[in-house]
Amino acid sequence: MNKDIKQAIDNIQVPMEKLDDAIEKGLKITELQAKPKKRRAVTFILSSVVTISIIIGLGFVSPTMASVLANVPLLNTIFETTDDPGLKVALNDTNANVLNKTISSNGVSLTIQDIVYDGTRLAFSFVQEKKEEIYPLHIEVNGEIINFSENLRSTQLENGDHMGLIQVYPKEPLPDDFELLVKIHQIGDTKGDWQFNAHITKVKTNSKKIAVGQTGVIDGIQYEVKKLELADTGVSLHLLFHTEMDELFNLERVIQLHVLDENGRTLPIVDEHGSGDEKGMRYEYLFEPIDADVESLTISPFFMPHAIDRKAVIATLHEDQLPLTMSQGKMGDLIVTKLEKQNDQYTMYFESTSAFIFGAHFEQNLLAVEDELGNNLVVTYPKAIANNQYKLVFNKPDEGSIKLKTIELPIMKKDKEAQITVDLSQTE
Repeated sequence: MNKDIKQAIDNIQVPMEKLDDAIEKGLKITELQAKPKKRRAVTFILSSVVTISIIIGLGFVSPTMASVLANVPLLNTIFETTDDPGLKVALNDTNANVLNKTISSNGVSLTIQDIVYDGTRLAFSFVQEKKEEIYPLHIEVNGEIINFSENLRSTQLENGDHMGLIQVYPKEPLPDDFELLVKIHQIGDTKGDWQFNAHITKVKTNSKKIAVGQTGVIDGIQYEVKKLELADTGVSLHLLFHTEMDELFNLERVIQLHVLDENGRTLPIVDEHGSGDEKGMRYEYLFEPIDADVESLTISPFFMPHAIDRKAVIATLHEDQLPLTMSQGKMGDLIVTKLEKQNDQYTMYFESTSAFIFGAHFEQNLLAVEDELGNNLVVTYPKAIANNQYKLVFNKPDEGSIKLKTIELPIMKKDKEAQITVDLSQTE
């Protein structure tokens, strides 16, 4: 677990052992394949990267909390198969940097493939012979060390190699053109010196900065829109909560956020992280790009109760016995409505009857698909096709039945009085 996260958790005495034990026994969710790395000079980082994880109960990634890494067949680079449309836009820009450089130290090699910078994040893909943790990163821009947060995802290639993607979120904006130097001091158990450099030019994003300063109040806590920027590569939103961390993140609850367009569609979230000081807690979000005809966005924060003792709900999936209903207690039911088979994979369609609208990738909820031995079968994470209606792809098990696992959820609701609606025609 990220040391900054763990330190923050230790300070508020979250019973992580009890939490992990409950999840392990109740759901037996596979250990997350991509672990957050150490951040610099940040009080805490909360990361809920939907391309690799589903967050339930707490606003951070616990080692036994989630699995669902997109394990799709790869073409040339991990950029080309990512479900993040913003990265696809960046990759196709003429300013994308194709490095394809292999660096080695103490018998361990790493190949850096592509590097892109879209004004919000610096992303680079890599290939390694076997999956090993890469840490820590040392990054310099024009000779100056920068502070940043990061996330990592990886998947295995057919030849046994692992391909991965690291996304770096600088704490301060970078120039449109700069010299980049990246140093890695340890890969797996091997310490060494892996480094690469490149000249980086920001990709063309057609960015538009929206007028900010709007304020809202949730449960007596004032928050303010500090940044809202629209681009072909994503929507960047920064919020400042005028309070201390333990008001937003404690044993009883954790702050969560949805952003909706004027049609009530929840924007898919790519990344979130936060930091804080005596002036308040700053949360920074990146969402997938929106269509040009979207006229307004509604920021909808809400509190999600911590649920340490979850009740597991388990069912066996049969193709000829649909619909299949799984109760999530007072928060409604999960209903599997349809299965489509293609070769050795299934596309499963399901919906929630809850009055609470979940995220575009089923955030704040969970539906795991496993074989009889508890092995994860999910290939692609849930994707919304309408409000609280989703589809996901999973592999057919080698033998035996298909098990679906979820939990009874704590009561959640959104406070409409806490919402802020921003007119996107009002630019800075």
